[in-house]
Amino acid sequence: MLRIRRKLYFEHFHKHVDSLQKHINEEDYIQAAEKVWGALSSFVNAFNTQEVKGARNKKESFETWFHRLAIKKTSLRKILKDNDFKNAWDFATVAEGLHKYFFGAKDYNKEFLRKCLIGCNNVLREMRRVLIQEMK
Repeated sequence: MLRIRRKLYFEHFHKHVDSLQKHINEEDYIQAAEKVWGALSSFVNAFNTQEVKGARNKKESFETWFHRLAIKKTSLRKILKDNDFKNAWDFATVAEGLHKYFFGAKDYNKEFLRKCLIGCNNVLREMRRVLIQEMK
């Protein structure tokens, strides 16, 4: 079982996941893109004893924590594949690309963005479901 070390970040993880769907529904893909990265970053920092900085470090930490969570919950590995992510690193790389899109450093067409955002939303919601279940 994972242990939350920094509750504030865990609360932010939930907030980002909740608002992601709203932004997708509104077709506000810029804000939705940032919510994906915000959720990933908050997830990572909720379980680490000190803040993880830098995109590469966050991606590495996400991969580690995701795998620890997925050891018992095969639904997490399945949801990655069902949403066209090869693995946790691939998911984190897409999230980083969405973060760059938010800042204007990348440009994606609307159809690609929608597909990525929906896939990320599905993965993050399943992660949250598993985490809540684990904490009971």
